[in-house]
Amino acid sequence: MYGRSKRGARGYMFSRILGVALLGVVAQSRAATIKGTIVLNEVGGQSMANVQIIDSARTGGPWASESDGGFTLDYPERHPGQRVQLLVNKEGYVVVNELQLDLAIPAGPDARPLQIILCKEADREDGAALLPAQEF
Repeated sequence: MYGRSKRGARGYMFSRILGVALLGVVAQSRAATIKGTIVLNEVGGQSMANVQIIDSARTGGPWASESDGGFTLDYPERHPGQRVQLLVNKEGYVVVNELQLDLAIPAGPDARPLQIILCKEADREDGAALLPAQEF
């Protein structure tokens, strides 16, 4: 291989393969992520499991909240700072704080988690689900 010994050529190829593999790991660690919880009726309310979440642009998901209401939305092709519009669906429920579903992907994994608040459709129509203004 252009004047290199077999041993030198193997070492060169190994270092190239290792370099490409490391680039893949770095790229994966930079995937954009949104973390949060889905709760019932109010900030800090009861957790809601199996709530469907999709991105309106269909660039990720679909996802569902876990038994503790938590979710992690991974966007391998997006970057922090890019805007996303989330759609949340649970039959018989509506999102109370829907303005927060249009958001920029946070810069890091330790960013403040998104809290999505749902209430029963009938409660929303009656005005029963009220939120403290300072929470938003």
